[in-house]
Amino acid sequence: MIKSSIRPDRVSAEDLLKLNLVYSCEDCCHFDNQQIKCTLGLICTPHLKATQEQKYSMSGEMLFCRFIEIE
Repeated sequence: MIKSSIRPDRVSAEDLLKLNLVYSCEDCCHFDNQQIKCTLGLICTPHLKATQEQKYSMSGEMLFCRFIEIE
């Protein structure tokens, strides 16, 4: 059985502060803020801003969605 998995990327604190990284569903044009879901049908929970910030503070890693698009 093949499982899909999300691989986290290590992000340096310097890059997080210096660069304008887009890393959460809330920043993506495919995210429906009213229903808190992805209009492409992807799972949002791992990419939500609160989840991302918690993961980063614990491990220094973030998850980047390959389908993220900003307006």
